[in-house]
Amino acid sequence: MTFVDPVYNVTPLSPGWSLFRECDVKQEAVLATLATWKGAWQFTGEACPEMVMLLAAQFSDRSDVDWNVVSGPRNGAEGELLISRKPRRVVMANRAFGEVGLARLQRIIADQRASRALEIQKRNAETQRA
Repeated sequence: MTFVDPVYNVTPLSPGWSLFRECDVKQEAVLATLATWKGAWQFTGEACPEMVMLLAAQFSDRSDVDWNVVSGPRNGAEGELLISRKPRRVVMANRAFGEVGLARLQRIIADQRASRALEIQKRNAETQRA
């Protein structure tokens, strides 16, 4: 299995820009390569609407690719996505991610953003009281 964990640089606010001196990764090119990769693979990506749209362009109709949000906000990122292409023997029982899965993933990311905004508001209110 191949594991791909590129720098998170999808948006100007992505944490990769402040964490690494060299982070000019072309996410579209990485995803296009994975779309044609013959073997099993896992890809981690920044959980943001921009990355979801890039992933959807390549994989939304693929029954051999799973999408998951594996963590919430940390280290400047809104969360982390884990996208996996399973070995062929597992594909037969799975269906395409499709529009329903894409909408679900977008809701999860929106919920994470809202939750993070509430945490920041609470922290600011506590700081002002102190």
